[in-house]
Amino acid sequence: MNFTPLSGKPLYDAKIKEAPENFNVDEQELYPLSGDGQHYYYKLTKNNLNTEDALQFLAKEFKLSRRDIGYAGKKDKLAITTQWISLPQKIEDFEKEGSLKLVYQGKHSNKLRMGHLKGNHFEIKVSIEEEINWDLIHERKNFILENGFPNYFGEQRYGKNNHLLGKRIFDGEPFRGSKSKKLFFLSAFQSHVFNLWLEKRIRNGTLLKFIEGDLSLLDHQVVSGPIFGLKMNKPTGQALKIEENLREEFDITDQKLSDAKLDGNRRAGRVLLKELDLSPCEGGILFKFFLPKGSYATVLISEFLNLN
Repeated sequence: MNFTPLSGKPLYDAKIKEAPENFNVDEQELYPLSGDGQHYYYKLTKNNLNTEDALQFLAKEFKLSRRDIGYAGKKDKLAITTQWISLPQKIEDFEKEGSLKLVYQGKHSNKLRMGHLKGNHFEIKVSIEEEINWDLIHERKNFILENGFPNYFGEQRYGKNNHLLGKRIFDGEPFRGSKSKKLFFLSAFQSHVFNLWLEKRIRNGTLLKFIEGDLSLLDHQVVSGPIFGLKMNKPTGQALKIEENLREEFDITDQKLSDAKLDGNRRAGRVLLKELDLSPCEGGILFKFFLPKGSYATVLISEFLNLN
């Protein structure tokens, strides 16, 4: 379900070029280093390697406990990514040619925790073989800079069908895996329901404007949607009716939320961009932009080119 004013077909026969060097990510830290403390911060650059595999390798290579290594966010495998990590002891800068590089940055008093980042800078090459209408591209760019884009959860984080198992767990089906894996599937279900809420607001034309009872985020700039849980703030009026219809559709009761130990929160319905740089590259377009944590580059590009 697209938000921008396009017909149903894709703008171009486009795809993200399938090589790590065509998808570059640089994580922006949340806070400056204090210069002292018991934790040693590094920048980790990896190529065609997911975050967990990289951290497991470092733990084994330097005889560290994996649990003592901190990181702020998981990064895709099929990409060249740079992110911050913290270690419990100082080690020499390290490079494993072609796949991994570690560079010391300084000390801090706190271990790096999940979510402790502002966001990510992206440089992504999108392959388009046909002739590009740059007037149309700049029109799309201006629309998104003015209005943002829908803050969908991307499939690459939760997969296509993980929400189905999450729903069964939410409904009480026994799960024999770890607590973290169980939470992963439950989060996939929560994310799926949020995406459906977002589609409803797009369909009825109310994502760009507030309706009766809406709760806002980002200094009252955007409407917020539900990540259902016991501690989630509820809207009122017409906005509440939309969310209550979703609760009824998926049989989301307070008892089930309590059993699943889901606190919930509100999520911005749109992502607002301060900058979006587009330039021609060999065989397509090079996108450069910054996204706050929790938002997805592939969602922006899919929305921009109407690929959904």
